[in-house]
Amino acid sequence: MATTDAAAAVAPAPAVSLDETKAKNVLRLVEFYLGDINLPRDRFLLHHVQESEDGLVSLALICCFRKMKSYLGLDASVKEDSVPETIVLAVAKVLRCSEALRLSEDGKKVGRANELL
Repeated sequence: MATTDAAAAVAPAPAVSLDETKAKNVLRLVEFYLGDINLPRDRFLLHHVQESEDGLVSLALICCFRKMKSYLGLDASVKEDSVPETIVLAVAKVLRCSEALRLSEDGKKVGRANELL
């Protein structure tokens, strides 16, 4: 039986998981991006945090940062709106164990657990 386009569009995307090394690198990098040392100096990311009502930024945006793309095996041309949801959710799963970060309920946004001083 052939799969129709409609059935393929409804089928859930296969889950992605990050190996232990990638998971550690991703966690460390996102904690750095939103940390006390980097965030006050990173005008682009700070702007996104400040513009957000809840202090959370799109995880897909963070996945588009050059070093994150490298860790995640994403093509250099990938933009925020084209990061696969499976990648975003795999990164969210890794970040849930962080005491320094908080995630939205759907796992698509991330922010600091504590306010920036």
